[in-house]
Amino acid sequence: MKPLRKFKNQQGFTLVEMLIATAVVSLLVLGFMGSSTALQQTSQAAYERSLSFQDANHVVELMRDAAATGTFPANVTGTYSNGGTVSGFTSLSNESVSVSYANASADPLDATVTVSYKENGTRVGTNSGRTYITQRTMSSSSSSESDHSDSDHSSDHSESDH
Repeated sequence: MKPLRKFKNQQGFTLVEMLIATAVVSLLVLGFMGSSTALQQTSQAAYERSLSFQDANHVVELMRDAAATGTFPANVTGTYSNGGTVSGFTSLSNESVSVSYANASADPLDATVTVSYKENGTRVGTNSGRTYITQRTMSSSSSSESDHSDSDHSSDHSESDH
């Protein structure tokens, strides 16, 4: 049996060095994955917030269309009741669209449209848009709008205890 030879000037990595390098790389990969997940959730929340503002603006346009015919403001408040919800909006999780008025018989009509939904499926998101609506007058030679838009959009996000 030959004795084991000891190598002098040996090149390479030891097992301990490889374990430390693997641990460092693993921590970097986990950190990247965590930040990527957080970025994706933030992006999803921004997308949902954008959809909620689009839905609020859509309701405002429907209200303005309703103001074009009939006796104002009863034609608007009859279709979109004060404190009532507007049906047909399902683009967001648990979405609810409601309309409220500062004074339901005023001209211009001071209206606030509020959209509530589950942001990222976990917490409640609420966005509101406020506008003034008045009777539209349409003529055959030209269309003129007498609506005043006071794009006072606000956003309120509150944590849900679910």
